[in-house]
This record gives sequence, C-alpha cells and structure tokens, in this order.
Amino acid sequence: MISPRRTGRGVVYIDGHSALADDSDWSAPTWTFTPEGRARLVATLDVILDNLPTRFGLEAAWAGDPTRRTEPIVRPKLRELIAENQLGNRVLYIVDASDNWFPLSVGPRERPLTQEEQSLLDEARAHMDAIKPSRASSTSASLYVGELTLSVPLDRRPLDGLDVGDSLDPSLQLHMCIRGSGDLILGDWQDAHSAWHQEPTHSALKVEGHGAESRLEALRWLESEMRNPIIRRDWRMLGRTVCSGWWVHPPNGSEQLLEIRGFLPMALAGRRRASVPVAAGYFDPWAPT
Repeated sequence: MISPRRTGRGVVYIDGHSALADDSDWSAPTWTFTPEGRARLVATLDVILDNLPTRFGLEAAWAGDPTRRTEPIVRPKLRELIAENQLGNRVLYIVDASDNWFPLSVGPRERPLTQEEQSLLDEARAHMDAIKPSRASSTSASLYVGELTLSVPLDRRPLDGLDVGDSLDPSLQLHMCIRGSGDLILGDWQDAHSAWHQEPTHSALKVEGHGAESRLEALRWLESEMRNPIIRRDWRMLGRTVCSGWWVHPPNGSEQLLEIRGFLPMALAGRRRASVPVAAGYFDPWAPT
C-alpha cells in the first residue's frame, strides 16, 4: 500500500508483462509496449507520483535479473520514457522528490492547506535551503487527519542510490494543530517515521498561534535542535561494525539515546568496548570515502 503518512520503505510490483508488445525483446536495451500497455503504465505511474512525493526507484526487469545500471531521473522525463517506448531494460531509475525539502503528502480527510499551513511549509523549505543540513535528505511533510507535520529524520550514512541517506527511525518533527487551548505548533523527537506518531505529555516545543511570529519561533527551535551535537559509537567484531548507537547532547541536559542498530548485546556489554565517538549530527560533514 502506498500511504502518504508513512516514510518507511517497501516494494510495489507492477504488472508490465501484459503491457508488452508481441515483438518485445527481453534482451533489448529498452522495452516495447503496446499503445494500450503504455497508457496503463502511465496511468499507474501517475497514481504513484500523486501519492509518493518522496524519492523512490523504479525498475522494469524480469524477476531475478540483475540491474544493469542506475540513473537519476526527473518525474516528467520518466513519464516521457514510458510514453515513447524508451524505458530501459534493467535500469534502476532514481526518481526525484516532488520538492527538495518537505515533499507534501495528503492523507485521509483530504483538503487543501490553509494559508497558515502553506506559509509554514514554504518558510520551512526556504529555511532548510538556507541552512543546508548535511544529514537530512529524507525530510517530509504530511497533512494527515487534518493536521500538518514536518519531519526531519537524521541520516545515518550518505545519500547513495535509493538509501536516501538511510535515516534513523527517530526524527525531529513540527506539528501544526488545534487543541482545546486553540492554535498550537508543537515540536519534539518522535520515535518513528510516522507523522506525529505519539503526542508527548509535555512537548519540547509548544507555541501558541499559527501566525508569522509563532511559525518563526517554531523554525528557530527546529534549527536549534538540529544543531545540538549528536555522536555515534560503533561496536566492532573481527574488523566489522556489528552495532552502532546514536546519542544527542542537549546543551543543558544529559545525553539522550536516539537509536541503536545492529547486534544489541554488543551495546549492552558497555561503552568501554565501543569505538571513539564520531560526530554524526545534522550539520556534520561526511567523512571522505
């Protein structure tokens, strides 16, 4: 299922076999589809594009065949390739997001953004473009059940192919909503890629109103949280990293564990067995490979 609320990964299989022309050659560099087949595939692609504003991959290949090469592509060009019978065989197309920052998904109870919601989204995109964090390749915006959420997951490794930075599950989020006390913008770490997965009893940020001053305060808080030092510790065995943990260090508080990935018993054995901490925050540059 393609859901506008989730940013996790999955695979969707599309029937391309029935769209092939009789003279289509499975060893040719491109696929040949019938006119009716091309129309169906373009219509299917349009559904995907409408519901998946984030970056994704598309490959037309016989099941089990290895990928020949990977190519980045913009959305209109992908439609054009299908329509003109130029879709590559065993080519993994990396389809760009609809927006560089916070591509918007609209979930159940669909409606247009209010003027204040649109302003927050526009201002957040402009703000991120100005500060350019190194490790935030998977941002998203979601209007779900009538409330707008901006999510900023932390990348755990550089952008490469479909990894989209391979972000951690925790993400910093801003949530524009209406509660009993009126209009609010809330902000906090969330433990999943879902938009505002669980509302904290006491949010780290609580700003009254949706006006310009409230939006600016929320974006300043978001940047401030992103600039907090985050470190990664690795546990290695036989020359290989088998477990990694990420901790955030607020300026006026004790360090907070964000996530541990890998062979958990190694982390439970204690930090003395871990590597020297490595800077792994939103603005820390990637080490050269």
